[in-house]
Order: sequence, then C-alpha cells, then structure tokens
Amino acid sequence: MRPLELAKFDRQPVIVQLPDDTLMGIFLRSAGGSQEATARTSTNNGQSWSGEASLLTLPKASGAWAMPEAFVDRQGEIHLFPLDCREAQGRIDIWHLKSTN
Repeated sequence: MRPLELAKFDRQPVIVQLPDDTLMGIFLRSAGGSQEATARTSTNNGQSWSGEASLLTLPKASGAWAMPEAFVDRQGEIHLFPLDCREAQGRIDIWHLKSTN
C-alpha cells in the first residue's frame, strides 16, 4: 500500500511547531535576484498546508545561502540558522535570525 501524500513541497522544509500547535515548514527560495526564507503553515497537523509566504529577504551573500536549521524557544520566538557558503573564501558563515513576535 502506498503512503497517502498530504502535501507536496518543491524544496525540503525544516518543520517547527509553534506554541498554538501550528506546523511551519521553513525553506529558502530565490526571488528577484536574491534569496529569501519562506514558510508554509498547517493548522490541522499537516493534513493541508497554506501557500508560500515570505518571512524575510536574506542579505546578498558572496556565495550562496544554504538550508537553515530552525527551532521555537519557550517564548514562542522562531530562531533560524542559515548558512552563508563562501566557497571562494573557503569558509561557511553561520547566521542567527529570530522573530520578534
């Protein structure tokens, strides 16, 4: 028996659970020559998902932004840790971003 497909994501999201039990899938996408963190949400335990919504535009990187890690703290703030891959300089910078609401 094949598993039931509930949603199709074009990119692999990082899933976090918000304090109100909403699931949020966070991923990076290219938009208008830059990259942005975007999200889709589900209020019914993943049975259906919203469309994509932009969370923030990342600064222009000298390399490329890579998949963030994410978690929600006890105060309900979302923390993102995207990677700025600077291959020309032979390093990877780890950024920390957090929500304010």
